[in-house]
Amino acid sequence: MYGQSGMEERPPPPRTRATSAWGDREQRRRDVLDAAARTLETSGWAGLSMREVARGAGVSPGAIYQWFDGKDEIFAELFRAELWAGVDRLSEVPDDISLHQFMRATLDWVIELWRKLGRYLLDFTDMAAIGGPRHMDDDLAKAMAELTSVSVIALRRAADREGVEIIVHPQRPRWIWGAMIGSAERVIALRLDEQPEELEAYLEFVVSSLVASFSAN
Repeated sequence: MYGQSGMEERPPPPRTRATSAWGDREQRRRDVLDAAARTLETSGWAGLSMREVARGAGVSPGAIYQWFDGKDEIFAELFRAELWAGVDRLSEVPDDISLHQFMRATLDWVIELWRKLGRYLLDFTDMAAIGGPRHMDDDLAKAMAELTSVSVIALRRAADREGVEIIVHPQRPRWIWGAMIGSAERVIALRLDEQPEELEAYLEFVVSSLVASFSAN
């Protein structure tokens, strides 16, 4: 959620199974990303080894280095694709959505993102915000900038419909993003403990707090 608007070319979404022909170099790269996504979701960052990803993709561990220098680059590529998916998702919210509803929709998406990619989201978010000389940093920054732009536009529209004045400080979206990621971990824990009433009460508290953080009143 940072930066200015400007749509960029988006990466193709990871596929769900490694079934590509050996001559299809680009598809094998996607198979690697697919395998990495599955590994992250089941085993987390600690389980994301090049050997495990290679096994899941049906390639040799050395072959992965044709496309990625290591698991940091694999994670960054998965994160970038998820950010662009978030841009699409938040761009399609109804025009009559309220501030509260928009913040809840955004939080729900971040929770799903956390479930897929885990707690290292925050570290890579910092990378996207700061940028850097590496190509993957720049790509993340572009995706995060567009997500920020789409989110701020939707927030302002919802606020205008409700007659609410909001303040969008340059650092506020970054704080909101961090708060949502922190909340996501708690939400996942409550889901695992099967505490639906406490879960819903916590989600409402988080959303109300996030909405209030933008209010100028």
